[in-house]
Amino acid sequence: MSGLELLAQIKQDADLKVIPVIVLSSSEAPSDVLDSYRLGANCYFKKPNEWDEFVSIAKAIKDFWLSMVSLPARG
Repeated sequence: MSGLELLAQIKQDADLKVIPVIVLSSSEAPSDVLDSYRLGANCYFKKPNEWDEFVSIAKAIKDFWLSMVSLPARG
């Protein structure tokens, strides 16, 4: 199953639909970015080639999604 197929399945499930999905892909193809957002991705990142860049993106994701935004309550 591809990542896009998994994303489509997640967003079709009522219980999972509200979970933010962050796409981290090696592709920079505009069609992959567009398809991801059309399927319900909340953000799209190109995988960096360097470890330090990866750590920086992971920290930014953590800071934003776990510290700055309001997410729905678990229920």
